Amino acid sequence: MPYTSILEQTADLFRTIFSAISKHGVIEHHSASDPEWETVETRLAAENWDAPIIVTTNVQFLESLFANKPSRCRKLHRIANSVVILDETQQIQPDFKAVIEGALTLLAEHYQTSILLSTATQPTLNLPIKGELAPNPEALQAQLKRVNIQLPASLTRPITWETLARELTQVNRVLCIVNRRDDAQHLFSLMPEDSYHLSALMCPAHRTQVLQEIKNQLSRSNTGPVRVICTPVIEAGVDIDFPVVYRALSGLDAIVQAAGRCNREGKLPLGHMRIFVPPSSIPIGYLRKATQVTRLLLHGQSQITLTPEFLRQYFQQLYGTFNHEDPQGILDLLKPQDGKPHFAFRTAARAFKLLEKPDEKTLYIPWDKHAQQLLKQLAQTGPHQFLLRQLQRYAITLPQSKLDRLNTQNALLEIHPGILQLKDLTRYSSQTGLIQSA
Repeated sequence: MPYTSILEQTADLFRTIFSAISKHGVIEHHSASDPEWETVETRLAAENWDAPIIVTTNVQFLESLFANKPSRCRKLHRIANSVVILDETQQIQPDFKAVIEGALTLLAEHYQTSILLSTATQPTLNLPIKGELAPNPEALQAQLKRVNIQLPASLTRPITWETLARELTQVNRVLCIVNRRDDAQHLFSLMPEDSYHLSALMCPAHRTQVLQEIKNQLSRSNTGPVRVICTPVIEAGVDIDFPVVYRALSGLDAIVQAAGRCNREGKLPLGHMRIFVPPSSIPIGYLRKATQVTRLLLHGQSQITLTPEFLRQYFQQLYGTFNHEDPQGILDLLKPQDGKPHFAFRTAARAFKLLEKPDEKTLYIPWDKHAQQLLKQLAQTGPHQFLLRQLQRYAITLPQSKLDRLNTQNALLEIHPGILQLKDLTRYSSQTGLIQSA
């Protein structure tokens, strides 16, 4: 799975269903698993995938296939003769598409591994797929339609944040998803005081707390307003249901994921979702290319009619905007050289890093007493794996430039070489998380 938030929910559900298999029938293997529940037995089981059901992340699974260290490779034999379910497969990064396709094809054709792709927005992947598990996906999609998706009159004319805030305020229960963290904070500042905010500028422990409060409010009677401004952190794997959803123009896959938060439980004949063009620029990279392809496909339409064929067109055009599906040259590193099996395993392992962003660094937030105790312990004893895993619930990532700005404002404390925590707690809001500008 692409996100640990999805993973934890799914693992808990599997434990309930398959509790009779064995004491440790379901094992979670990811960086954010709760160390409080970890024992020597479960840790070894995770490292070796020694359980009937393993729930892990895309990063852990795929990077292990290309790893060159024994600690990451000792579990790989478990993949043979197994069923691998890849959730939210639209999250596969185009820069690694050819490499991932090659690895999955190898597993399917030579190691009797069954590959199941699970997503509402199926990408066009070059894999030996035998067919759909559910027959007639077109008819099924029409039968399960729960949302009308309305497009703006112009896909190039932006709405102002002030106008959007006024519209949202007229709706009693509404979710609005924007593309950027700065956009979420700005729009939230224009909303009534009883609104909610969610973004990656809030540490995971903080987001979990706010999300639970939102769910509690939604479960009560329909009298009270529940208005949420957020970034795409809520789009995949969050079980939440709003009658009305607004979504900033983005890639078609992101729009469909946002639609999954609208009338999710089918309590209404149809939910209402509106796409709007934000006044801010689309971030450079994948998101901008996805938005450009979406604009092209939706030109002249007033509503989005989703079909599997329409999604195939989208992904084919989107992948076509990328110059190379293996820019790191990983496939060439793993081919015989001059007819001899001289494979560059170490270089390939270094190159295959799905989430590596060299410019981004971690900042720890002393959000509550537990976080403060952990940070104090880190300052005294130095970092170690068990402690850092607990602290992941209190971490956010920022570009180095923004960390430098905070540092010049004396807002940071280096508690250990290279490890930073927020010192000035006036720079962290209980509503919106880190306040980036003084």
